[in-house]
Amino acid sequence: MRVAPPDEVRRARIATSAIFLVVGSVFGGWVSRVPDIKAHVHADSGPFGLALLGIAVGAVAARPFAAVFVARYGSLTVTRLTAVFCCASLIAPSLAVDAVTLGCALALMGAALGSVDIAMNAHAVAVERLYGRPVMSSFHGLYSIGGLLGALAGGGAAVSGLSPSAHFTTAAVLTGGTALLVSTWLLPSPPDDPSAGHRRRKGLTLPRADRLPLILLGIIGFCSLAAEGAVGDWGSIYLHEDLGSSVGQASLGFVVYSLAMVAGRLLGGRVLEHWGEWRVITWMTALAGTGFLLALLAAHTLAALAGFLVMGLGLSLVLPVVLSRAGELGRGSEGLGIAVVSSISGMGPIVVPPVIGFLAEGVGLPASLGTLSALALVAVVLMQVVRRLAPAPPHQHDSPVSDARPEGPAVSSLIPVDPVVLSTAVVTTLAVEFDPQAREASIFYWERSLPHRRAVVEAAERIQDTAVSGLVRALRDAPADPAVHRSLRERLAELSRAGGEPGIDDLFTHAWRAESNSRLGYHLGPGYDGSRPGGDITAEGLSGRPGGAVAGGGDAEILVVVPFRDRGTGRRLRNLLACLMSLRDQSAPRASYRVMVVETDETPRSRAVITPYIDHYLFAHKTGHFNKSWAVNVGVVNAPFRPEAVCILDADVLADRDFIARNAERFRHSGTMGHLSYRDMWCLDEASTSRAITERLWEGAPEADAGHLRAFVLRRPPGCCVWVRTSAFHRIGGMDERFEGWGGEDNDFAYRMDTHSAFDHYDDPLLHMYHPSSAVLREDGELLNAHIPALTWKASSAIGDLNRFAAPKDAGPVADAEEQPAGTPAG
Repeated sequence: MRVAPPDEVRRARIATSAIFLVVGSVFGGWVSRVPDIKAHVHADSGPFGLALLGIAVGAVAARPFAAVFVARYGSLTVTRLTAVFCCASLIAPSLAVDAVTLGCALALMGAALGSVDIAMNAHAVAVERLYGRPVMSSFHGLYSIGGLLGALAGGGAAVSGLSPSAHFTTAAVLTGGTALLVSTWLLPSPPDDPSAGHRRRKGLTLPRADRLPLILLGIIGFCSLAAEGAVGDWGSIYLHEDLGSSVGQASLGFVVYSLAMVAGRLLGGRVLEHWGEWRVITWMTALAGTGFLLALLAAHTLAALAGFLVMGLGLSLVLPVVLSRAGELGRGSEGLGIAVVSSISGMGPIVVPPVIGFLAEGVGLPASLGTLSALALVAVVLMQVVRRLAPAPPHQHDSPVSDARPEGPAVSSLIPVDPVVLSTAVVTTLAVEFDPQAREASIFYWERSLPHRRAVVEAAERIQDTAVSGLVRALRDAPADPAVHRSLRERLAELSRAGGEPGIDDLFTHAWRAESNSRLGYHLGPGYDGSRPGGDITAEGLSGRPGGAVAGGGDAEILVVVPFRDRGTGRRLRNLLACLMSLRDQSAPRASYRVMVVETDETPRSRAVITPYIDHYLFAHKTGHFNKSWAVNVGVVNAPFRPEAVCILDADVLADRDFIARNAERFRHSGTMGHLSYRDMWCLDEASTSRAITERLWEGAPEADAGHLRAFVLRRPPGCCVWVRTSAFHRIGGMDERFEGWGGEDNDFAYRMDTHSAFDHYDDPLLHMYHPSSAVLREDGELLNAHIPALTWKASSAIGDLNRFAAPKDAGPVADAEEQPAGTPAG
């Protein structure tokens, strides 16, 4: 099952794809009118050829500056500006009057193409990082399609008699407008604050550990693009002069090569995801070398064309993977890394085709083209070197790659010796890596532990035991199968006890290091089978059911505040109803606590469904991003009574029967001012959510049976369930209302509580019911609110102002739920 990324990331992928398509169409449009431009400037072949070098000169000169701008201002801003600049630059060649002005115009166009190349590839790296699977090749495939479309449009314009000036101006307006429009969907850049500025200044230099891998990546790209340039320049000549193909057949060589390359890039993402990037491009590059030999040894045109097809397919994924890895090396220096690789790679089609021509004078064209097979071999060897120098993409933005990359294995007294514990660490790490839903549980935690997980995957692939190899493949295909988990754990423990497997200690060391550096774990109950005995639980199925015990009138010692909004599929409303029903089914006296829901939205869309299950309801008008901090403050400040203690509870929590009583008892301990009730949060999948609700609410169990559940375990996350004395809440100014959108507000509140109060931590179970993720990171991999310094909240006005975001006509809260008898079924 493939889990969709957050909407913002999907939109960013669409926008980035459109940018690549637009830029490709600009270049294709220019190429299609080269003969017309040559006639327009009345230039001979010599001066015209020199003018054409302007594109290469401009691109090479502009790339370093574009990289610096990306590092300083972010890829969003630079991509938007350079994409529009690139489209507008298409007009320049049509304004030239001679070879000199054409050279200047093409240098300008080359600068635009080189700049947008760096920016859009840097942004593509950020999108791919957040997307969680290889998508870079699809971007480059769309660039090629854009070139084809631009060339077709240019050909049509030429046939219809449209002048280059009219054609280029029309194309510039259309493509520039498209680029500007879609750029609104690109990933947000980090805000301009002191800490972000520090990161960007770091981004102006490459970490020392990255420099050699980047140079080698550039040479790999050089070999790939050299082959492409050679096939374009010499392929048709070889077919026509050495194999005797007709002119029409000879022209098919580069066409077949190009189509195979486009197909490989569009379809290659799944292959890269399943088999791993380096493994795939190593074998595909070797395949390309074989294709070269097939084309050169062919006696007939058809066999040679098959060789060109194999070449195009084999090299299709090399450059996208190389650029992706270049962007990943030295997080925060994506633009510089891509600039280094692009500059070296770009020399391939400039240098190698003339060298082939020179060699052909002495040894003949077939033999000289054989150097391309040698280049493929060089690329294969360098891939293995780079793989060892940079075994996994670093995902620690503020650290050099040498610090972020997992270290080699070492004997340590801090590593347990129990093979069961270590084999469990291996299986847990692999399950988090292989399970597509793990990333959705916490994109932030998933990103941070990626280098360590990838090191475990590579160590597992080096194990020679056939049973382990088969079980690792089975786990990759079925990461939620308890039988596979159990069998792999047992086999690894067995190998460790028996000894003789050379890679087992290395695997265990990497696995324990991954466990020690990851905040994302994996729980799979032995009885989990993905079934839903009660069927799919929906909001409609929950609404109208009896709500449980009804509170009496008057005040209470405890107020449970649940901030809420659901503009999506209804799963959040489903979760809220289940949460509220579990709060009605408590062992604590019903008169001891009250439950309030604060719904912040444009309209009180869920009020009628919610009110039968709560004691108090507040509607707080708010458009735009959800502001949890403000919603909580609204609930505490505007409650109809002042409780002794407040529970800030996430709407997705399914509470056990002793939840209220257990946490209330803790306030009877001396010096207690607040606490987190849990250490780890279990994020249930959809099937486990339905099963847990069925067991807890339908079957009346005091808590859901963990043996039937599958959960992604978030380690030590703050905020999902916080208990505080009301006095302590007001002493620190409540929650920080500057936080908008997802992420950061819970950490800040916990930090301030811990600083100003005696703040305890317990280890109760906490089940978080499934809903589609709304989390998204900025393009630098940080939370959206990372620019807000922690521990700096100083409210400039009264907190919890109910009308802070209200529309002008809003006079106050919607009628409180007390006006409707508690426990009344929703109509």
